[in-house]
Amino acid sequence: MFNSLKRLFNVLKAEGDSAIQKHEDPEKRIEEGIAELKKDLNESMLALQEVNSFLIEERKELNQARKKSRSLEDRAASAIKRAESGQMRARDAERVGLEAMTEKMEVDKNVQSLESNVDKYAQMADKLNANISNIKSEITTWEKDLKTLKTRSRVSKLSTDINKQLSSIDVDSTSKRINRMRESVEEQELLAESYESLINEKDSIDNEIDQALATNNSNNNSEPEPTSRPKSVEPLPVEPKEASVNPRASRPKTELELMREKLNRQ
Repeated sequence: MFNSLKRLFNVLKAEGDSAIQKHEDPEKRIEEGIAELKKDLNESMLALQEVNSFLIEERKELNQARKKSRSLEDRAASAIKRAESGQMRARDAERVGLEAMTEKMEVDKNVQSLESNVDKYAQMADKLNANISNIKSEITTWEKDLKTLKTRSRVSKLSTDINKQLSSIDVDSTSKRINRMRESVEEQELLAESYESLINEKDSIDNEIDQALATNNSNNNSEPEPTSRPKSVEPLPVEPKEASVNPRASRPKTELELMREKLNRQ
């Protein structure tokens, strides 16, 4: 595990400057490093399975050898007891006991070898378990860091694009266009208010004319009718007619006529 990490850091350190110079993607390099760690993790787990298999086998053989050693020891002791009780001749008991003890010595040597192998495989399994735990922890940390770096990279790129767009905007020109648009809108609003004022003024003049006409008609209706002439009246001498003269041209204009002229001009 440590060799893989050392190799990963060496690769990143050696290619860091060249990656920057060649505009290579650092995220890709980190992902490659994580992939290499995962490969080492798989290899370590396979090695652990193999070591555990050997360890189980060695422990099984060790238990069998210990059992056989005790059995040989019991055989030698039993031969001595039988010789002492007269059930077996001393010579035979000695032979049986010697054979059993000789075989027991060989078995005990095998027991020592098996115990050494069991201890060695157990230590290897412990180291592999520790390495696997460390690799898993490193992979989790690196994946979290990579996720954070990807997010920061996207945010920084987006911020760069936005700032680039904002920097390309002509603030003064935009402000001038907005001011011109504001002035145009204000002029349109003033023009609308002016037309509304003219309409209201026209309505007011029409009302005044109507009121003046109504007053004039009322006055005409209130004048007395002329008395009837006598039946026999001599006609007056007819004088030659002079050129007709427009009475409006010879007299000043009334207030009603002035109001109508003003309305027509509007």
